[in-house]
Amino acid sequence: MKAAKRLTALAACLLAFTMLCTGCSTITSALGNIFQPHYETLEECFADPEIKAQVDAEVAASMAENEMMDAYANAEARAEGNVLIYDYTYANTVTWADESERRMWNNTFLEELEAGRSQFDAVAANIAEMYALEGVTVRLVYRNPDGTELMSYDYANPPAPVYYASVEECMADPAVAQRFVDEFGFEEFTGVASGEGNTLVYALTFMVPFVDATYSAQDAAVDLAAYCEENSGAFTVDFEELRAVVDADPLQIRYDFYDYDGTQLYSHLFTDTSGSVTSESAFSAPAATPAPAAAMTLEDYLANEDIARSVQDELNALVDDDFSIAFTAEGNTAIFAYTFSDSYDFSDEQVRAAAAEELAAGVELQRATFETMVDQLQSQLQLADVSIRIIYLAADGTEIYTADFQ
Repeated sequence: MKAAKRLTALAACLLAFTMLCTGCSTITSALGNIFQPHYETLEECFADPEIKAQVDAEVAASMAENEMMDAYANAEARAEGNVLIYDYTYANTVTWADESERRMWNNTFLEELEAGRSQFDAVAANIAEMYALEGVTVRLVYRNPDGTELMSYDYANPPAPVYYASVEECMADPAVAQRFVDEFGFEEFTGVASGEGNTLVYALTFMVPFVDATYSAQDAAVDLAAYCEENSGAFTVDFEELRAVVDADPLQIRYDFYDYDGTQLYSHLFTDTSGSVTSESAFSAPAATPAPAAAMTLEDYLANEDIARSVQDELNALVDDDFSIAFTAEGNTAIFAYTFSDSYDFSDEQVRAAAAEELAAGVELQRATFETMVDQLQSQLQLADVSIRIIYLAADGTEIYTADFQ
């Protein structure tokens, strides 16, 4: 399931911002100690090397006192006219996977910066009153380590959030839709995310048949409804990002469940209205009989690219420099082809014969394991007459040894 929060980088930024607010009074105090009434602007004041050095020292002290050095590689206070600018450079690069994630960072950060307005307004007011200056304002600037500006927040003229007009517009970006699926981590399904108006739609297809002769579509609908209710916390976490990037209310997330053959089994709808989430069934299961298990073969299952890729990935984790493994199927026969690397020379017929004898002995020791795999495939996938074929090949494709297990 998707992690509860995707905002790790943002959380660090906001924590640093919170500590920044606590240090404002220190810098204001420093200005009060060194400011002279004859300076007509903050910029003129900061042009005095002695004053600038003292301000820089106070900024550094404030950073250290509030434990902000881990968040920022550099920080300085400067001025343009009567604008006091706090310029911060992050220690670590802030990046986004796609446009929606960038907008979420931007809009959430804007909200937090606005929440700190009272403290920065107080800084500006104190300076203006103490030194008879007019129009004193504060601007916060945040940069990546390479100097690229990420955010410039002027309290006199703050930037507006950047929203999508709808969930559909947001999910029209393939990178965004794929990230939503990847972050959720559906283990039993292949998933596709899309948008319909202001509804985020997940189409979830079981990777193996869910309904069978002993488990009806009605049974599936009841269990999937309970599944959605029990996991409502995980199933509604996307509202966090949608609220940050889509300017609409209410927002919805719908989960459409499909059996392996494409038959829709159930649909569940979550609605977020101004932060209040409700849950309801959105589908009535048809009174349909399940497709017979005999209609499917192991080869049919592997025609599903997600299933084939998942199995191959697990096999790839087992290989080393000596051999590779390829997994295919013909009908209900699972075929594991082991290909030796070219560091093994099987060109000599006697060498091949000796190798085949050793391989046969080794495979025979694993007979119980392979026969158990046959039983599991037949039981879990509801297949009949499953068999396993083990093939050992030389690097040039020459067959060395083959064994079949029924």
